[in-house]
Amino acid sequence: MISQIGGSIVPGTVDIGNHGDDTVTTVALPFPYTLYDQTFNSINLSSNGNAQFTTTDTTFTNSCPLPWTNHNYTIFPYWDDLYLVNSGFGIFTSTSGSAPNRIFNIEWRSQYFPGTGTANLELRLYEGQTRFDVIYGTVTNANTSATAGVQRDNTAFDQYFCNGSGAPATGGQSYTLTPCASPTPTPTPSATPTPTPTPTPTPTPTPTPTVTPTPTPTPGQITLHARGYKVHGLQTVDLFWNGATSPNVDVYRNGVLIVTTLNDGFFTDHINRTGRGTYTYRVCEAGTGNCSNQVTVRFGGG
Repeated sequence: MISQIGGSIVPGTVDIGNHGDDTVTTVALPFPYTLYDQTFNSINLSSNGNAQFTTTDTTFTNSCPLPWTNHNYTIFPYWDDLYLVNSGFGIFTSTSGSAPNRIFNIEWRSQYFPGTGTANLELRLYEGQTRFDVIYGTVTNANTSATAGVQRDNTAFDQYFCNGSGAPATGGQSYTLTPCASPTPTPTPSATPTPTPTPTPTPTPTPTPTVTPTPTPTPGQITLHARGYKVHGLQTVDLFWNGATSPNVDVYRNGVLIVTTLNDGFFTDHINRTGRGTYTYRVCEAGTGNCSNQVTVRFGGG
């Protein structure tokens, strides 16, 4: 469950030493913390705004939508291509309160790659509770290119926002997780006398007619190709497709509908973002599930 809360960032006082680009630093927790059904004594903090308990992945391109495949037990306060290299930026921690009611505060003071804007946020872990909070300070890019949420595995996750969809990256949110339930044993019923059944005449079975299923029509195959390049340093992608028969098509980027356009076989996506990025595209006949293959375009640094 995600609920809105007040509060402001508690400034971190301990510099964990993460001042890199796409780096992960492991930090010991001041108390055992339980996420879903597992308890942990350390946490792996990424410069890119996520907190992993079982993996140490440095991927800078956020997964949208969740889940992030095979990255179990991960919290995403603000997963984006963040940058901690410049002076004054990094990840800082502090501990509030006293046992058994302590709060471990993890503050990101960061920029966006390659060193622009501000992304200031905090993750708070609560001792003895299946709860954590996320507090947003100044985040220049808001939720436009980031993912927020939490996941246990590929099937249990909760997303707060993702690349412009969902709620805004403002204020504070409290996540309260319900532990994974263990199977409830089936009670053994008390023995009751078994009545003697009265024999029932066996009816003569009626032959069941054989029904031949009606085949499902196969939609036309849409083939999609993509080409990525930069214009004045800004990411741009050309899409080319064929096989669609509708007047218009829907274009999806990273699972989000970005435009409905004429089915003329060509569309240019002006992403207007610098630096690095990974984008997946799919084209569908407008308003239908008849879609193309998925293509991925990756931009390197620079």
